[in-house]
Amino acid sequence: MGESIEVVEAAWAAVQGSMDVFGLPLSDAQQQIVVQALASMLGGEPDAFFGKHHIQGDEGDVLLTFHWIKDGVFGYAETLRPSTAEHRPPTTRGWVRALASIERVDVEFAYVIPSVVVSGNIGVKKKITARWSGAAEDTVLDATGSMEQSARPALEDLIELVLASVREH
Repeated sequence: MGESIEVVEAAWAAVQGSMDVFGLPLSDAQQQIVVQALASMLGGEPDAFFGKHHIQGDEGDVLLTFHWIKDGVFGYAETLRPSTAEHRPPTTRGWVRALASIERVDVEFAYVIPSVVVSGNIGVKKKITARWSGAAEDTVLDATGSMEQSARPALEDLIELVLASVREH
């Protein structure tokens, strides 16, 4: 069943708002398929969304990763790098979990100290590891490393919502 145009537009806006979609090794049709898959998992505008383009890789490696929160649910999806010789839909897969199923969040900090320290202007960047009840794998969200400045706020918003959800429980 196809998603409504509003749901697809919300997914596309979330992707465009968190990453640069130009230069992806996907045709327009393949990008539309990825967005449609995300829309079917999102179901509307997310509370927070972060997408990442993994520039290096071979066919079958992860090309795109997406993390989001919507209505108390944490979602993850990944798109695999398709063959450049084929124009088939790229493999996109993912999962969703209730935020309430996070057992623990481990936090690491990195500090950004400007050349002239002004009281209160030391930046704190976070890397979190969400440990899920009954899940074999953890979820790592890392805003401590270098990244496009335009992408950082989306990732930091996502991290803050995960931490807030744990503080509430």
